[in-house]
Parts: sequence; structure tokens; C-alpha cells
Amino acid sequence: EAFSYNVLETITISKISEILFYFVSRVYIPIYFQFHSDMLRFKILLFKILIIKIWFTKSYSKFSVDNLFSYISFPNACFLILP
Repeated sequence: EAFSYNVLETITISKISEILFYFVSRVYIPIYFQFHSDMLRFKILLFKILIIKIWFTKSYSKFSVDNLFSYISFPNACFLILP
């Protein structure tokens, strides 16, 4: 029973983090970008979001290099690489 509860909790936290990440990337970032044209600040914001996402993954599920690359390859995160 404890095992199933932990699995359920992990899935729930994971889903919450996915929803938050989606909201931030699709709603908050475009709004932020309309009012702040400074690209450096925008890159820093994306980097912070990426760190939060990795933290959720590391805390509530098995962290791996594959997970890291999947989040880095997130479409909006390409701004981190672009000059």
C-alpha cells in the first residue's frame, strides 16, 4: 500500500510539474516577451525554468541524462543556445 501511494504521489507531482511547465512556456513566456524585449533576461528566465523542471525530475523520479537532454531540446529552450 505504501508503495502504491508513493507511485501515485510521484505521478501526481510529475503531472503538476508538467502542467506548470506547459503554462509557463506557452502562456507566461509569450506575455513576458511582449513587455521585456531584453533577450538576455529572457534567456535567464528560460534557464531558471529549465533548472526548476530538472529539479522536479530529479526529486520525484529517476534522473538521467536522457531526461536532461529531453528538457534541453524543449522548443523554447533553443533560445539558451542561440546567440
